[in-house]
Amino acid sequence: TGFCDFLTAPSHIEAGSSNHELILSGPIRDASSIAEALMLAYLDGQPEINSFSGKRINATTLGPLSALHAAMLETIVRPPAIGEPLSRNLRQRIITDLTEKKGPDYRLYVGHDDTIAPLLGLLDAHIQAPGYAADEIPVGSALGFALYDNNAGTTFVRVFFQSQTPQNLRTTPESAWPSLSFPSIPICKADTHLCTIDELLFALKNAQFRKQSLSNTGQK
Repeated sequence: TGFCDFLTAPSHIEAGSSNHELILSGPIRDASSIAEALMLAYLDGQPEINSFSGKRINATTLGPLSALHAAMLETIVRPPAIGEPLSRNLRQRIITDLTEKKGPDYRLYVGHDDTIAPLLGLLDAHIQAPGYAADEIPVGSALGFALYDNNAGTTFVRVFFQSQTPQNLRTTPESAWPSLSFPSIPICKADTHLCTIDELLFALKNAQFRKQSLSNTGQK
């Protein structure tokens, strides 16, 4: 047997049957699926195995490998034109939770990497989880919104991202402390990684504005 030279295969992308998603085929999709399978095997505690390059899959090699999965998320769920319909219902629930006077002190939504990635894309936010490639969303991670009120009656929101390192997730997932990071949200003007509630609500409510801004400036 020889190597499967899928990297030179043609790529194809088309709208899904719901018109709310993209269906991708070709090298990015195939590489992402292979990388994800190898990463999940390692994180699940399986014996370290050799990758196609002959290197063993361990906590050190997981970072570069995860870039393949991050590239898939960047391609089919982070773009604002896709993230807007994908996250519409969840964004409405988050807005309600943040603004209800008698809302819950804590609410947990359970989803997937393709639940978090559209929100990050619409907020124009980037993450760097320890041990992973930029914008990779690890297993067991979380995107959070914490509310703070000051003495003047102004409400602020801190957006945070929580994850575990590959080694901790493999060996001590129930006891290891997660790492926290605070992604910068460009629309929020404070220097302390805090957003006013109005700034964040504007970003969540006006996903179409974000999509149009990118189009007007020629960004991809």
